[in-house]
Amino acid sequence: MPACIFREENQRLGDTPETIMKLLPSGTTPSNPGRIRKKINVVLPCGLKTAFICGVVLRCCHANAVAQDRQFQVSGTMSETYYDMQGNPSPRNPYRFNARVSDRCWEITILPKDEDFTTVTFDGTNLYFFQDQEKGVAQLKASGKPIAPNKGTGKVAQKEVPHDFFCRGTGKIWLAYASADYFSHATNGAQLEVPYWETMTVPLRFEQTVKRRTTWEAGDQEVMPPSKATYYEDNNTLKNADFYVNDFQTFNGLKLARQATFDIYYESITVPVKSANPLLRFRYVITAEKFAKLTEPLVFPPSIPVFTSVFDYRFDPLTDKLSTQIYQTDRRFLTKAEVAELPGNQKINYGALPGSFVKHASTGSASHQGLAKWLALAFVVLNSIFLVRYFTTRTRN
Repeated sequence: MPACIFREENQRLGDTPETIMKLLPSGTTPSNPGRIRKKINVVLPCGLKTAFICGVVLRCCHANAVAQDRQFQVSGTMSETYYDMQGNPSPRNPYRFNARVSDRCWEITILPKDEDFTTVTFDGTNLYFFQDQEKGVAQLKASGKPIAPNKGTGKVAQKEVPHDFFCRGTGKIWLAYASADYFSHATNGAQLEVPYWETMTVPLRFEQTVKRRTTWEAGDQEVMPPSKATYYEDNNTLKNADFYVNDFQTFNGLKLARQATFDIYYESITVPVKSANPLLRFRYVITAEKFAKLTEPLVFPPSIPVFTSVFDYRFDPLTDKLSTQIYQTDRRFLTKAEVAELPGNQKINYGALPGSFVKHASTGSASHQGLAKWLALAFVVLNSIFLVRYFTTRTRN
């Protein structure tokens, strides 16, 4: 079974040596999918060309075998407890998660009880975020308040580690099950991106990359997520977060976390009474209930199940001559090339974010300016509902 299926990028022969790609075995995924960019324009002697092609095929076959070995899916629960500075706990309702891992690619879905679900996906280059808002929209509709046509919010950025506020718990699950490739290319003790948002001094947005000194232990397997990891404050000496696996389970030859804990501490500048030990602020406990073989390949760009407003952060105003792009769809995320090629007559200014607003779905017939107003209203209202629900629950607890 293919590790990952790309709808466009790694299947477009215009970007790769066509004679080589046709020789790759069915289902082969290169170790760095979608990144074979350099064309072969020189004519090699027949023997050297054959040897080169065979070498590429063997390398890709080996990469595919490794991917097959690191393919699995896991479902379970995550509990979350907040602690005030006196150490009093305020537990939140646990929520379920599903994770699918295929070598470097992964998909994590968070399923809170009685709330909308969130799915975060990584294709080896791009991080995709989708938050379903159908339940929130239904509540607004029932209350008689105006609602927008979109029933979901999407975000895309060229980065790997999830930490957005609305990703609730995704970064901790990524660390436990999907971070193997990231750590295999990192240096112990280096500045690495943090997989959490619960920090007082650095407000994290989806597209931000915030790095801090990180140490970890990788266990006895060659390429697997860490068994322990510590993230430090900006001063590089005081701990800000600890991750550790409490119990392992072997599945299909892989030593995976059956239970893991992620502790986040109050930052030292916020603690009135200094102590030698860090003061616990959040504790997340991840419990795996079932491991299974990956039954379906991950498909990129990911599908989108409902009419959704997507914010695309992959563009650099200096190099791409574009800033944040916005479009709506009920089909799938667009590739960066597709977004860049959107017709000029569909470009508008969305609030303070100059970008594209595209009616990309078959449903609805509102004008672009009307849709823009609905989008602005929906984004503010739905995010406000999420924040009020989040802090109300914590206050009640």
